[in-house]
Amino acid sequence: MLQQLLPLLPDEAGTGALIVAITGALIGLGMWLIGARFSRPVVTLTLVAIGGLVGLRLPQWFGWSINGMGPAVGGAIVLGVFGFVCHRFCIGMWLGLVLAWWVGLGTWVVLRDGQSWSWPVINASTTIQSFCTDLWRALPPSVMKVLPYSAGASLLSGICVAMMWPRAGVAITWSLAGVSLLVSMGLAAMKLKEPNWLGVVPAQTWAQALAFFGLVAFGAILQWKLAPASKAPSAPAKPKAEGAE
Repeated sequence: MLQQLLPLLPDEAGTGALIVAITGALIGLGMWLIGARFSRPVVTLTLVAIGGLVGLRLPQWFGWSINGMGPAVGGAIVLGVFGFVCHRFCIGMWLGLVLAWWVGLGTWVVLRDGQSWSWPVINASTTIQSFCTDLWRALPPSVMKVLPYSAGASLLSGICVAMMWPRAGVAITWSLAGVSLLVSMGLAAMKLKEPNWLGVVPAQTWAQALAFFGLVAFGAILQWKLAPASKAPSAPAKPKAEGAE
């Protein structure tokens, strides 16, 4: 499976790409080990940043003749409050997206019919919509038929897990996302700096899957212990009977 991930990684051995890969691997390591301990603040601040960036770009995208600071502040407040209040749902969405990524990769590996992967060409006229369209059209027809259903089922499964088992959902999400980032960015760093180190990676798919799920399980158990437990509401005190001393 991981051999199929290598063609998706960059080939340029530039210093900037190597720094990004190493930084991403270190961030993934932190997410894997202690991310759940700071889950709500990190989710809230991340959505604040996303809301601010999106709000800043809204006038440019829709041709509004207004300053972008107003929508940026409004977007930051709205998404920040949403991330704090609906933390459980945000974790479910995140878990579903990570699951959808891995299921999508597995779908492509199984149904690609020997087709190799190539990223769409990016130029000055490329937009987010055109890039996503070209990315979708680059997939084999067999993958295009199955991928929406497999990815959609994975997304729904992640949301259900986080909503039904909040503490377990937080631990699993941070562990799975951290291992995913650590593995992908670690492989990218090795590919850019020391390609010979890739020979250490087990060639058998079952060995890779066993090691991956072992890391995820270890991180989830560790973060289950570190994550703050939700406090159950205390029962109201019973009123004393009349005449009792």
